[in-house]
Amino acid sequence: MPVTENVTLRVKLDYGICEKLCILAKANVELVLTGGPGYYETALTNAEAQVPKQVGLAEGHTLSIRDVRREVGSTQSRVVIDVAAPDTSSVDLFVEGPTPNWALPLPDPISAQPGLRRFAFDLIGFPAGTEPVGAVLKFTAVSGEEAIEVSTDLK
Repeated sequence: MPVTENVTLRVKLDYGICEKLCILAKANVELVLTGGPGYYETALTNAEAQVPKQVGLAEGHTLSIRDVRREVGSTQSRVVIDVAAPDTSSVDLFVEGPTPNWALPLPDPISAQPGLRRFAFDLIGFPAGTEPVGAVLKFTAVSGEEAIEVSTDLK
């Protein structure tokens, strides 16, 4: 059903640009959508297409997260993730904890075979007093124009 009234999107954004020194910045933007064809329609459609699609573990089309497992080492655990993707594409993988105060490391690629990439990261960066086992982690895989998001309990 098409929008018959104008809709105004307002965003107030506080952010920091950091390398060695952080510079705080603010932005206030507003966009009026009329419901009809307009200047921003194509840009909004393209931006929406780039939002990761939420799928389950081992679901997806040409890109999927097949397995997430914890390997227990002598000093610390690590998490290993298997990502299925076409052989010709590069894959980036990101991980988030269940709350913003988790600072998990970026998963590193550790091996590749036809159609399957393996990533791993040391299980560090979770808040003190928190047990990572059982926590819901969110994995985002990006390959070319496709992006998926999988949330799964860490076992």
